Amino acid sequence: MQRNVHRWVAALAACLVLLVAPAAFAAERYALLIGNAEYEDAEPLENPLNDIDLVGEALERVEFDVTRVTDADHLGMLSALNNFTRLAEKAEDPVLFVYFSGYAVQIDGDNFLLPVDASGRTVTGLRNRSLPVSEITKTLRGLGKGLKVVLFDAAHENPFLTLRDIPEGLAEPKDAAGVHYAYAATPGTAYDYEGTPISAFASAFVDAISIPGIVLEDAFRKTGEIVKERSKGKQETWQSDADYGKFALSPKDDKVDEAEIAFYEFAALADNREAYDRYLGRYPEGIFASVAKRKIDLLARRFSGDREVSDEMPYLTVSNDRGDPCGRITFGDYAQDRRLSDVYKDGQLVLIDVR
Repeated sequence: MQRNVHRWVAALAACLVLLVAPAAFAAERYALLIGNAEYEDAEPLENPLNDIDLVGEALERVEFDVTRVTDADHLGMLSALNNFTRLAEKAEDPVLFVYFSGYAVQIDGDNFLLPVDASGRTVTGLRNRSLPVSEITKTLRGLGKGLKVVLFDAAHENPFLTLRDIPEGLAEPKDAAGVHYAYAATPGTAYDYEGTPISAFASAFVDAISIPGIVLEDAFRKTGEIVKERSKGKQETWQSDADYGKFALSPKDDKVDEAEIAFYEFAALADNREAYDRYLGRYPEGIFASVAKRKIDLLARRFSGDREVSDEMPYLTVSNDRGDPCGRITFGDYAQDRRLSDVYKDGQLVLIDVR
């Protein structure tokens, strides 16, 4: 009898180990984020440092060990990749993310990420003083068998007008086996980010991965939809492979309010401080609260001289204070009996608050 009891206890212990193993021994997560903005031989960029701040904080919330590198020269980018390799190789089959925001070019079908000291005098010189994407691919393949994702937020136009032989946009990776690539714009295309403190790709990606339990393929699909909508179809994201094995960055939460997600997605499409404030007013402790607050902070840095640039989104309240089933329409802070077409243009984004 005692022997049977011991066997039963041992079997129960084994079952408990199996139950806790996925959580206890979950793959370690590492992310390398590079943001280059202050270029010496090209027009400085406004968004890269904000991009890696936003993306980095979002990845830290889902338990990534994040390494940030800003305004790196050629030697600095090589050093950052080497240091990241030494950090990640200590783990067994880690999940790896590499995110780059800045200028990148394609030369003879190969992609190169540009350091801040990249020279646009000759194509040969540019190639020799840039970080080839093939080097990143080679490095990641040597770091176990875990998921590897590379994000290029580099849809800028060619920054060197003297080098006319450089095609627009990035080329498709020649060998993407084992590595998932996601571009802010489809290969061979570029999009002007001028005047944007946060890139649409970074902003949308952070919004998507903040949804509890969302699998990565759905997160990238949602990212692409937001980017396309905000650019009015001028910018479309691209992926080398959309099969991420149903990998989710965070556990699913059955208590998530779908209405809150829809409300925030509308605010994200407007992408201005007023819209995010409206979200925080309704969901001060919501699942996107930290993202909304951070975006408000970053958008507040958008100035033109002494005058702040503001693209306020119209706000329409439909109230029903007197029990009128049709409600009473309020435009801004004052009530008027006017048609919507008198106030808003066709296709204009308007936040509608039904109370």
